Amino acid sequence: MHPWTFVVLAVLAVTPLSAAEGPRMGETIDVSIVNVDAIVTDKQGNRVRGLTRDDFEIFENGKLQPITNFTEAGAGQAPSPDGSRAQARTIVVFIEHFRAPEFKRDPFFAGLRDYLHRTVRPGDSVKIVTFARKLETRLDFTDNLEAVDRALDKIREGTGPGVDEVTFEDHLLGQAFTSSINASQPGRRWGSGGGWMDNNGNYHASIRNEIRYQSTDNAQATFFAFRMRDKVSAITSLMNSIAGSDTKKVFVMAVRRFGPSGMHAMSEIDDLAPSYGWSSRYRNDALVDYVSKTANANGITIYPLYPEGLGTEGHGLEAVFDYEVLNSQLPFLDEVAKQTGGKVAWGTDIEKDLPKMAEDLDAYYSLGYRAANRNIDRARSIVVKPKNRDYTIRSRREYVEKSDQTRMRDRVIANLFEPQSASSMNITVDVGKSRYVTNGHYTLPVTVYIPVAALMTDGGRGEFSIFVGWSGTSGEIGQVTKQSQKFKLTSSTPETFTYSFEVNADTATERLSIGVFDELSKDYGLRRVDLTKSGNVARLR
Repeated sequence: MHPWTFVVLAVLAVTPLSAAEGPRMGETIDVSIVNVDAIVTDKQGNRVRGLTRDDFEIFENGKLQPITNFTEAGAGQAPSPDGSRAQARTIVVFIEHFRAPEFKRDPFFAGLRDYLHRTVRPGDSVKIVTFARKLETRLDFTDNLEAVDRALDKIREGTGPGVDEVTFEDHLLGQAFTSSINASQPGRRWGSGGGWMDNNGNYHASIRNEIRYQSTDNAQATFFAFRMRDKVSAITSLMNSIAGSDTKKVFVMAVRRFGPSGMHAMSEIDDLAPSYGWSSRYRNDALVDYVSKTANANGITIYPLYPEGLGTEGHGLEAVFDYEVLNSQLPFLDEVAKQTGGKVAWGTDIEKDLPKMAEDLDAYYSLGYRAANRNIDRARSIVVKPKNRDYTIRSRREYVEKSDQTRMRDRVIANLFEPQSASSMNITVDVGKSRYVTNGHYTLPVTVYIPVAALMTDGGRGEFSIFVGWSGTSGEIGQVTKQSQKFKLTSSTPETFTYSFEVNADTATERLSIGVFDELSKDYGLRRVDLTKSGNVARLR
């Protein structure tokens, strides 16, 4: 059941505040260094070392940019951005729950274990999470490889042959697929030789042409749309949670399903992502694109993995269904890898391919150039070219600028998954006793207390914004709401502003995330509220 939750902004109250025009805010242009890591190989696929900045060209939106920063990561000596020391690594391993026979499961975990043992050094940080409807941290950030091995072994135990509640849903969808295809071809059945067979045993045209023109069942589309949206929320929130780290950031993303959410994409993307000026905003792969853009906005390289590969050995309609699933996943996983500078691997090839990718962290060049930021959501293309055309370069393809509002929304969503580091704005939140409405729905009063001394003013005037997000017991993520309040300091202004609102929810609502953003200083405060199933008790942590 999806939670029924929304924030009632119409009854917001701020006391005591004087009506004010608010501070004047003009356009601000900041200049920052955009760092792009580039992996260079020759025609034989060997890493090329010993290059200088004069061997590269970097283009933003087609315009050549002067390279202001340049370092080379030698074997085992990846530099920090300023080149002064070995750069630490932050690696997040995301594993979507799957079931597979040992010959597919074991190579995946063997390759993943080998990769982490090659890349994690003392002082690095690796985090392992799983996703089965909702996100679960299996190992928090550590450089302890023994703890990493234990966590992977525990996850491996739950991914063997058979089905469970999560994978059974997809099994039912596969059955619905088979039934709909067979029902569309009366008098024929799918033969073991890989084609349509009539009652006399004669084969007909390939199923692929038949499948291509079948309409998508609304129930299946809805199921995959919600599952994809919740998964993307979890993935991007994890990325945003490490955005502030100045380490080399890697996201290993092992998924079961990762593709367009079909007819729902246009509405679902509006609830989750900023536009970034996308021309592709209303394409059905917008959620996939959002993952790439979030990674590029936070300097993260993604290595997508598809552990299951082909889920069926042999022939028959199930095998064709698995081929259709595989072919529908890999192009999008490959595109995410290319956009962020990573590589994709799938099936049993993961065992040999993933450890090779560990070399990416020891043999690359870091190039930097100056870019003007205007505090708006926009993506700019990046192309790194070698002057020696015999070389090939793999690097991220976009620089994504985020506005202050988008960064704050990202923090609020990330706070639903992992409590975020506190800022200097020490807000507090009080949750009152819920009021039962009907059919499991209830109203929850919430009051936010904001220290006046934590807010910046200009001529006694200031402005802050309240952001509220929520999540459900099955991992659903709601739209973040925002309300802004201007104020003017007077002799009667108290030490603390209070801001009250109500949340209408039901028993499937699990958490609230509340953020306060100072529109002048850009400082913020975050709090998370965990609700019980009944909604009558809440505790703040």
